[in-house]
Amino acid sequence: PLLASPVDAVRLIPDLSAAARDAAAGSRAVRREQMQAPAFREVAISAMAAHGPRGVVERGGDEGPAGRDWGSLIHALLDYSVVNLTCSREDLAAVARWQAAGSPWLLADVPAALDAVERVHASALWERVRQAEERHTEVPLAARMDADPVSLARGIVDLALKYPEGWHIVDYKTDFAPLAQLVDMYGEQVRAYAALWQKITGERVVFAGLYSVRELELTCDVRDAARGA
Repeated sequence: PLLASPVDAVRLIPDLSAAARDAAAGSRAVRREQMQAPAFREVAISAMAAHGPRGVVERGGDEGPAGRDWGSLIHALLDYSVVNLTCSREDLAAVARWQAAGSPWLLADVPAALDAVERVHASALWERVRQAEERHTEVPLAARMDADPVSLARGIVDLALKYPEGWHIVDYKTDFAPLAQLVDMYGEQVRAYAALWQKITGERVVFAGLYSVRELELTCDVRDAARGA
């Protein structure tokens, strides 16, 4: 179209000066920073555990290995066992060798790990596992926290069992510690798991506790421990 005047022509020419370009770049940087800013922050539920001095209880020499890798191996074997209730020791041995691949010292501890898991299979916990209507293991959870809606709590539930009266949430522990001390160290973590499970599923959690693989016992409901404190 024809321009009405030379002034109109000048208005159509963009400002390409250095100052204008710098201002535009600054504006884009501000908008980019605003778009990239997270809308929430993540909170790892496992961080709620007390990782300070634990006052490890010294016992005899028959407890078996210890350490993070040992705990991961036991968790992997229990995870497989829950999904495959009729698995044999040979099945578990194959899982253990795969889990321990690349770690010669952990491979050497596979027989002890198999013995530990077989003791769990013979315990009262495993009868609960067999009787459950539903069994879920290593379940990832994430939800906004009620107290802080800009925080997203996330974690992994070791074992969730469903019964007619509601859910049981269980966290395995391989620590050298008595049951009461496990509650002190990890109670807040399991309480958060239970609250998150109820929030996501809309169903009742009737028990939330820790299971000592070394003691072959469940703790009390850690929520009761908190209410009684």
